[in-house]
Amino acid sequence: MTQSKKLLDFFNQDQLAADVWYGKYRFGDEETPDDMDKRHVKEFLEKEMERFAFEADPELFDNLSRYGQTRFRHLFERIPTNELRKKLEANLTKLINLNTVVLSGSPMQGIGRHNLYSSLSNCFVVGQPYDSYSGINLKRHEITEMMKRRGGAGADLSTIRPRGASVHNQASVSSGVVLFANGFSNQTLEIAQEGRRGALMLSLNILHPDSLEFIESKQDLTKITGANISTGIPDEFMEAIESDSDILLRFPVDSNVSLFTQEYIDSLNYNELYNVFEFGIGNYPEYVKKIKAKDYWDTLIECAWTTAEPGILFLGNWKRGGPDWVYEKYRPVSTNPCSEIPMSAYDACRLLSVNTYKLVKNPFTKNASISNSDVYSIFYEQLIIGDILVDLELDYIDRIIGKIKSGKDPEELKHSEIIVWEKVKDMASSGRRCGAGFTAFGDMLAALNLPYYSPAFIEELFRTKMEAELDATIDLAILYGTFDGFNQELEKKSIYNQNVVSKIFPDQYKRMMEFGRRNVSWSTAAPVGSGSILTQSCSGIECLFKPFYKRRKKCVKPTDRVDYIDSADGQKFSEYFVLHPKFIEWFSIVSDERMQIGGAKVFLENLKEPQLNKLFEKSPWYGSCADDLNWKQRVEIQSIVQTYTTHAISSTINLPKDIEKSVIGNIYMSSWKAGLKGNTVYRDGSRNGILSSSSDELFVPQKAIKRPNTLVAHYHTLRCNKTIYSIIIGLFEGKPYEIFIISGVPGLPQIIDETNEFLVGEIVKESKNWYNFVYDTFLIKEITDVEHDEKLISILLSGLMAHRTPMKSIIKILDKTQPIAGSFTHRLIKILKHYVPKDEETVEVCPVCGGMMKHDNGCVLCIDCGHSKC
Repeated sequence: MTQSKKLLDFFNQDQLAADVWYGKYRFGDEETPDDMDKRHVKEFLEKEMERFAFEADPELFDNLSRYGQTRFRHLFERIPTNELRKKLEANLTKLINLNTVVLSGSPMQGIGRHNLYSSLSNCFVVGQPYDSYSGINLKRHEITEMMKRRGGAGADLSTIRPRGASVHNQASVSSGVVLFANGFSNQTLEIAQEGRRGALMLSLNILHPDSLEFIESKQDLTKITGANISTGIPDEFMEAIESDSDILLRFPVDSNVSLFTQEYIDSLNYNELYNVFEFGIGNYPEYVKKIKAKDYWDTLIECAWTTAEPGILFLGNWKRGGPDWVYEKYRPVSTNPCSEIPMSAYDACRLLSVNTYKLVKNPFTKNASISNSDVYSIFYEQLIIGDILVDLELDYIDRIIGKIKSGKDPEELKHSEIIVWEKVKDMASSGRRCGAGFTAFGDMLAALNLPYYSPAFIEELFRTKMEAELDATIDLAILYGTFDGFNQELEKKSIYNQNVVSKIFPDQYKRMMEFGRRNVSWSTAAPVGSGSILTQSCSGIECLFKPFYKRRKKCVKPTDRVDYIDSADGQKFSEYFVLHPKFIEWFSIVSDERMQIGGAKVFLENLKEPQLNKLFEKSPWYGSCADDLNWKQRVEIQSIVQTYTTHAISSTINLPKDIEKSVIGNIYMSSWKAGLKGNTVYRDGSRNGILSSSSDELFVPQKAIKRPNTLVAHYHTLRCNKTIYSIIIGLFEGKPYEIFIISGVPGLPQIIDETNEFLVGEIVKESKNWYNFVYDTFLIKEITDVEHDEKLISILLSGLMAHRTPMKSIIKILDKTQPIAGSFTHRLIKILKHYVPKDEETVEVCPVCGGMMKHDNGCVLCIDCGHSKC
């Protein structure tokens, strides 16, 4: 079956949305998302019917919220089953669709597809590895099990002893955290093949002695490519930054360094690892390292400025900002790959989002409005759906376990897999954690003719949202019971309850303390990657990225319009604009004669860029795009939303290329003080995948420039397996043009290949296949007459260089061989890295379609094909 006209009509001729739905979420003979919704509603209905199969105690009715009394009246009235089924089905049909409550990727794909044996959870946390090879390998096994069932995973590595610490095996000393981080990353790359998903978050407490090495680990963007990394920062460290004081890193990271005298601390050298007690005594650390906190902070900022990693996790705000912290079983230890759900080990989250744009009545008109009662009801209902989704997930985990048991694998392998899923099932059923979020936030504000920076409105909106969620989770507790372990005395100790719930929602707090709540934690602001494409809206909490952008399509017919000719090879292209769907909708409403969306789309696509820009200036998004808002406004808005969110916020603050590094430090410090649980920044041009120029054109190899007879050349040496290799690089206009690799030439000078040192000479072309290298004290004749493998590598790399392939691309190609440390390729890459221009402008492009990737919501999403790294 191919895509139908019906599907394109559903998405108002938005081919990207149609492609994403058809490729990722369609099942069987479904033609449009309406068919998918029916599949989802069917399973939610059966699960909710099970909930209504008991006779409720009439005395419970008066304890429910006012909305809950209406919502659950059927439990007490005992209406006929057929009538009840019709009422519930009508309600679920109204709710579960792209216009109202949008299921995220895992449940959207998996519900009703029992043959997949996949989890309905988007993300998991496996916790912290036990400090041994067996413990580390166990976590690798658990991550594999979760990823192969479609979930991303998070792990905190703070329990691994630092590099140089003693171990009791043949190695004698530990290799440290970063080595194992690379292992976890490579494992993810192995899993994420042939259509499987693989997403990993690795975190490390900055108090760990290896934290600086961890912070710097992804400055080489060819390393740890299979994971996001984040640094967990406790209040202790932030306060040391403010006071510009020393701090003791320690292992274990939760050991008590206040037990040391100041005299002892003063006696320690900076940046040196000390073995205090080999096995630890009481709460003393085993290892300490004295540092200047500001030095680590400055390096962290430098790395974030350069590569947008690592992210930041404010551990003190985790403690103050969530109701789950007071429970040891549910206390967060790490996060999912996009950081919006801090969780405990083996916990998981199933995400869903309210399409807030559809809450607006009369969008983009003078009468545009939003009703608090509508906001309340939809977020109340979303949490009900989220709680039902937990029960559905339990069924799907049982299917996974059943599949494992009935499989052909040896019993010992089955046993280890089953243990993982039993742990996940236990956490889901006991904590009933939900991921109730929202999307289309930026478009909702625009539809109300409000700027993105509208703090008063946003405060009211999210206060109403949380009021509804509190009423829902308390009502569910009254009817079906609390999460396992709900404890009134612990709840009284919750900083979040005391600072937020009891003060802002005193009625709900009183009811919660009397009746409990159903979910240990429930709300978030998650990235809504492909979901934002399907809803044709801004993603999650983010503002509009761009109202339109230019794409090029190769001319294939003589009649195709020629807008651009590639100077390198003469290929011709037509240019057209990809428009934000809600921008089209806005124009269709405000145009002099209201137009059908399809007509407005065609009209806008045929405008010239100056005309589009002029039109955009009249739109409600003008001044509220990613490049327009200052970081202080972004932090303030996130802080308001965080107050009313029990988990965290996945968001990216986009910054211009020339932003000063100190600004990133100010963003992080302000974020900590504003109560954010984390933050991510992205400076324009700070990441690269396949390279493209600053004008966002994909790199096209140039025709090889004709070689002059003589080239300036750099002479390096490389040592590997007791062999000395001469590496001679010829340069044309200051850039590498060719390379010659020679081994076994005696008597030549040696240069330390790990440095940037080299000798400068010339490569002289004597004839077609005869080149000499000339230096003032020696001559190497016929440098092409070498071993076969050396000649092959030389020819291949020279071909890339002569066609002016950027050096970062060449290095990326070599690195795909995954060279081990110390190998020939590994050492050759070190030499070639000296030729990467420091100011080379790059953007990250999609590995699937080559389109441009955008960073928002803490995630990376292709704006052309919808491919997501999340």
